[in-house]
Amino acid sequence: MSSEREPIGLESRMLRSVRWIVPLALAAAMLLIPSAAPADAAPALNNSAGGGAPAGGQRSDSLDWQVLSLDAIGCNAHETHFTTLLSGYNGGPERFRTIVDAGGLRYMDEDAGTPGSGNGQYGWSLYDSNSGGPTTAAFPLPPDTPVTVDLGLINGVGGPFVFLRQVVLSKCNGGTIVSDRVLIPDYAAIPTLTQVGAATFVALVGLLSLWVLRRRRAAAAGATRL
Repeated sequence: MSSEREPIGLESRMLRSVRWIVPLALAAAMLLIPSAAPADAAPALNNSAGGGAPAGGQRSDSLDWQVLSLDAIGCNAHETHFTTLLSGYNGGPERFRTIVDAGGLRYMDEDAGTPGSGNGQYGWSLYDSNSGGPTTAAFPLPPDTPVTVDLGLINGVGGPFVFLRQVVLSKCNGGTIVSDRVLIPDYAAIPTLTQVGAATFVALVGLLSLWVLRRRRAAAAGATRL
């Protein structure tokens, strides 16, 4: 009798082990999934108003300059207007920098100085300016051409970007925002485990546990027959 009860006890212990392994693996995987969208996730946009930038400097995770809405759009100077929100600024040397490119030409490169009003909302328009660097064209922007707007914060006069958001307009004549992403800091370079990856990891752990259980059951059954 004892030789028949022993495999049952062994199987019970193995099942309890599996019950611990799978939840622990799931918990570990969930810890690796970002609990919230990274700071480069674009806010809700009101965009129905219908080139490249210099390399970045040191990482500044706290700074953020968001586009809250596209309030007006046009091809002439001062006709395109955004409502933006600055946060994470602590009175340092960072300065506003705006670059506008369209059709391979640069229409605006402005150094607007330090954020005089600190954190909060700023109205932001596009117009002729070369206070931040040379331009190669003057407004108006070409119609039916995508417009790239780089909204950044640089580390002092002529310094590298410590924060850079790139907004792309479909066109200046009645267009909308078609892309809004943070380029600096480069959050995409930080490896994270996606939900699909976590589910795959958990499934593999579960399959491995079941395989081990079946092998042990087979071994226990063989020992019982002997």
